[in-house]
Amino acid sequence: MSSQGAGTEEACLIDILASRSNAEIKTINAFYKKEYGKDLEDDVCGDTSGMFQRVLVSLLTAGRDESDKVDEAQAVQDAKEIYEAGEARWGTDEVKFLTVLCVRNRNHLLRVFEEYQKISGRDIEDSIKREMSGCLEDVFLAIGLSPL
Repeated sequence: MSSQGAGTEEACLIDILASRSNAEIKTINAFYKKEYGKDLEDDVCGDTSGMFQRVLVSLLTAGRDESDKVDEAQAVQDAKEIYEAGEARWGTDEVKFLTVLCVRNRNHLLRVFEEYQKISGRDIEDSIKREMSGCLEDVFLAIGLSPL
């Protein structure tokens, strides 16, 4: 995998996993197991590494909150933590991005991104592009921008 961004297979995985519901991801996992006789997660782990692998595995567990609920205090806290994990420090703590982007529901994320804009003066897309590169940048952008 190049630092230029995702190759074809990675881009396909990103596109699918970042935009599917928990039920759809469970169906994909079951179909893959039936079709290939092995777990998709195992193959993803064999073909990827580092934080990109952790993000894909997190998405494959189909554990995203799918409610419409926005916890205002949590959204403010999430925005603050993402800011402190990226723009406000030298280097980037990608785990904080993973924790928020892979678990929170879409409405909550939209509120987090509004708050993030207030704190940082940047939109989340711009910050992800500044803080990340390659497949990790691609997957976080896809999650942040997907219409879940």
